[in-house]
Amino acid sequence: IMVCFFITSHYLDTTQGRYKWDKLKLQIPLVGTIIERSLLGRFARSFSMMLRAGVPLTTALNLVSDAVSNAYMSAAVIDMRERIEKGENLSRAALASGLFTPLVMQIINVGEETGRVDELLK
Repeated sequence: IMVCFFITSHYLDTTQGRYKWDKLKLQIPLVGTIIERSLLGRFARSFSMMLRAGVPLTTALNLVSDAVSNAYMSAAVIDMRERIEKGENLSRAALASGLFTPLVMQIINVGEETGRVDELLK
């Protein structure tokens, strides 16, 4: 038991191990949806606050990727930032990430059209 615990603990300390564990947590029945909604709430609040403060979009996404405390979601947010830097709009990059529920996607779409992403994500 101690050996299994040590090996698992060591694997989860690696970048690949943390990424796979964080992705797996989101797929657990019942609990995964709660974790996902919690992470989406943290993303929305952090992103809204940074946009309201005048932080540039790409910088805000970098900072939010650290705030979500989930390696899988963090990598997807970084991918969103890279897509935006290549010229895509926020809603298209968010849709491509596959992270967001239809409600959050609708909020991002409407916010982008009206220029009030920060207010709607709040």
